[in-house]
Amino acid sequence: MSEMQITTEDVEYCKVKVGYVADSKVVSKKAKEAINNIRSLPVPGFRPGKATDVAIKLKYKDRINQWVSGEMLNCANDDII
Repeated sequence: MSEMQITTEDVEYCKVKVGYVADSKVVSKKAKEAINNIRSLPVPGFRPGKATDVAIKLKYKDRINQWVSGEMLNCANDDII
């Protein structure tokens, strides 16, 4: 699905360290999806649904980062399994 570099390392019995590096295009696409998903939320100075991407990024930065992180974890889980 996505282009990721996934590495695994056995740490000890029954423990594995997993690392991955996501393609920047995939991360950008997921960030755009997050912005579109929260576009209807209020942003001061804008009518509902009319805020610019930059204003949404500034107001909801933490929410966008959290959503993108979750989506990337889901993509990594799909690629590992």
